[in-house]
Amino acid sequence: MKKSERLFLDILPDYLTSGEVPELFSKKRLKLLKHNNVRTAFIISSEPVDPEIYLSLVRVFNSAGIKNASYYFESGNVDHLESLRTAVSDLAYALDRGGCLVISYRTRFALPLIAALHISRGSDIDEAISAVRGKKKNASDLHDFRGLLLRFHGSPMVSQEGSEGVRDAIRIDRSPLSGAKKPQSGLMLPSTGGSSQVQTATRIVDKGTKGKRRTDKSKVPDSSVTHELTEEVSAGKASRGPFYRSIRFKLISIISFIIIVSLAGMIYLASYFFKKDNRVRVQESNFQIAEVIALKMESEIDKYQLISTLIMNKGKGPSAGQESLVAAGDKDVIFIGIVTRAVKGGRFGFARSHFNRSLMDKYLISEKNIAAANVAYEASFPISFAGEFQIHNPSPHLEHDAIALIFPFEIERNGSVKSIIISYIRLDNLKKTFNMPGITRSFMTNFKGDVIVHPDGTLVRNGSNVASIPICSMMMKSKVDNGQTRFRDENNVDYLGSFKKIEKGGFAVIASAREDEAYRAVYKIQERNMIITGMVLIVAILLIFFFGKTITSPIIRLVGATKKIIDGQYSIDIRPTSRDEIGQLTSTFIEMGRGLEEREKIKSAFGKFVNKELAEAALKDELRLGGERKTVAILFSDIRAFTAISERLEPEEVVEFLNLYMTKMVECIEKTNGIVDKFIGDAIMAVWGTPISRGNDTENALNSALLMRSELLEFNLDRGGTKKPLIHIGCGINTGIVLAGQIGSENRMEYTIIGDAVNLASRIESLTKAFGVDILISEDSYRLVRDSFAFEKMKQIKVKGKIEPQQIYALLGRLDDPARPTTLNELRSLIGISGIPAYTDEALARIIDHGEEKYEIIEK
Repeated sequence: MKKSERLFLDILPDYLTSGEVPELFSKKRLKLLKHNNVRTAFIISSEPVDPEIYLSLVRVFNSAGIKNASYYFESGNVDHLESLRTAVSDLAYALDRGGCLVISYRTRFALPLIAALHISRGSDIDEAISAVRGKKKNASDLHDFRGLLLRFHGSPMVSQEGSEGVRDAIRIDRSPLSGAKKPQSGLMLPSTGGSSQVQTATRIVDKGTKGKRRTDKSKVPDSSVTHELTEEVSAGKASRGPFYRSIRFKLISIISFIIIVSLAGMIYLASYFFKKDNRVRVQESNFQIAEVIALKMESEIDKYQLISTLIMNKGKGPSAGQESLVAAGDKDVIFIGIVTRAVKGGRFGFARSHFNRSLMDKYLISEKNIAAANVAYEASFPISFAGEFQIHNPSPHLEHDAIALIFPFEIERNGSVKSIIISYIRLDNLKKTFNMPGITRSFMTNFKGDVIVHPDGTLVRNGSNVASIPICSMMMKSKVDNGQTRFRDENNVDYLGSFKKIEKGGFAVIASAREDEAYRAVYKIQERNMIITGMVLIVAILLIFFFGKTITSPIIRLVGATKKIIDGQYSIDIRPTSRDEIGQLTSTFIEMGRGLEEREKIKSAFGKFVNKELAEAALKDELRLGGERKTVAILFSDIRAFTAISERLEPEEVVEFLNLYMTKMVECIEKTNGIVDKFIGDAIMAVWGTPISRGNDTENALNSALLMRSELLEFNLDRGGTKKPLIHIGCGINTGIVLAGQIGSENRMEYTIIGDAVNLASRIESLTKAFGVDILISEDSYRLVRDSFAFEKMKQIKVKGKIEPQQIYALLGRLDDPARPTTLNELRSLIGISGIPAYTDEALARIIDHGEEKYEIIEK
């Protein structure tokens, strides 16, 4: 066993924090990893990873000189086959250069990844799964990912050189479960030469709050012992009690159930009525707060209206009692302007303006900001000239929290307004009214939903509109001046809200409280009651455990056997221990396991020859002779000059080359939801639309052909010469009605399609060489996909058996692909066709149909 090929597995806790990472990977442990020549750490995850934890892991390994790489696997479907191949390839590459540490963090993909590594080293899928089974308490991952591993098993393998060393080198390192007699660790693969003396990795044994590290030397147990489940051991030791205890167990269970239901019902009813009363109190409190703040704001607005009027009445002089108001205004009033009526066809003008320079300089408010605000509210001036009092939010223009008051100033004897005042006032003093203790939060809006005053100044400065909030929407539609409701905001948080409207200025104060905060007392009582219920439940469980061993022991053994079934181990070693219903269930379960084992073997073998839907139907005995008419897309592909290529290669080399080529092409077909109908020598016949149609079958067929083109170009990159000749293919696609179903006899049948559409697809494929392209499609296929792909119209052909001439098209690429060929010459240059033979129409027919004239070219 080479030290450089050791592979360690560490399964991190799901609730790990960033602060625990350095403690988990201490210097002593990192030193041990370095001693075992660990050079790379692979972090495997399937859920979004906390960035702080990930950065902590990276920093720890970087400090130790250990490289790190991360892989994210969202699910185990075949779409992640390429990702799995990449991860296995990187893992194998790293193993060739040193030891590796695989870190499993919130994922189920670690064991399947290691199983795939074994497959890549020459093991079959059952050997690979058996090798890693039992290394995790719940190894259902292997069963869930079995389909992906089967697909991976059929993909090209990496070199098997040094595989024997890896069989003895992969070992696990993880913390033991609490209460376990020994850590779940050992060789990840059974030793080929029996047990051997090995050194296991460092483990962390929790003692109190401190982790104590130790190094343990032991002999590797036999694989059967290693895979033994501790649940089964404890279940096997269970003693059988008198039969009458099962009745007492049922009685105790019923009594426990009644107690729990009664307590739960009491808790629910008490919480319900308390919650209802609490809601009423909170709503009343919200309404009172909204009403008090609204009246306070109305008073403050009246005060600032008076201050603005006094400041602009220069020369008249305020009275002694009004001088204090003017002095207070100097602390909050930023700007006051008297606006006169606009001359017909002109704009409103400012007769006089008052700029509070000290405030403007202090809060960096320029005259440009004020001018921008004046222009923004110019459209509102006619409303105040009509006698209305207006309130607006100028903060976005002033870049400072402020409120705008627009109201009539000079009024003529006939009642008409001669001039109006617009005043900008700082919000600092007004915001204090809204900063109230408790759970209630309040803010002020106008009747349009624009935020005027809010404790969060960002909302004010951004000019936010909250009309979409249900409580605000209710306020805007309400015919009365107050109301309350329960609502949910855009973050799905529930609130209890109330509002109070003030007609002067058209504003409202909204007060709301988070429902969870309002019900905090209710939840505390619920928590206490749940503790009481838990205590009762513990007593009931103890009684059930004491009186129910005769039932629980066989059930535990059945649970352990069920986990084995989930993991794919159908050979279970349990036996019935009684003659009651549990004993009968155990016997039936054993027979079921045997049946599932046979079914899995048949399904695994059968799935290599037909698609999975047909394999399932065959196992369910749902296949019958006969067929049905379906509209499908058919693809034929063929290797050009395959006979000449095969003559230059040995038979084994031909088979190896074909398997590699077929694997890549079949993947392109299956990625686009197609199925391979049959292999005809070096040719492939594939179909889309049966047994299941995806609705866009023809588009899928063309996408598959383009993938085949791309795969072939990549396949040819490292080819050239006699033993590795460059490969060129031709693809023909047609869409039409076929007869699809089981054809053959009752004892030997095959699912296939037949019909004139199939024959036409084959004829079109044979034309690719003559026309110097790699993909040709029929007119029927072209009509379905012409808006998604780029084509080059070719000559019409006359096919034997067809009255009407057939128009065919060369596929250039997808319209949404900017890198596609735009002309036939670009296409031929891309796929490596240097020249087109100058065949006559008759010669083309003879070459393609081998002497049988099945079509003639009628377009010159």
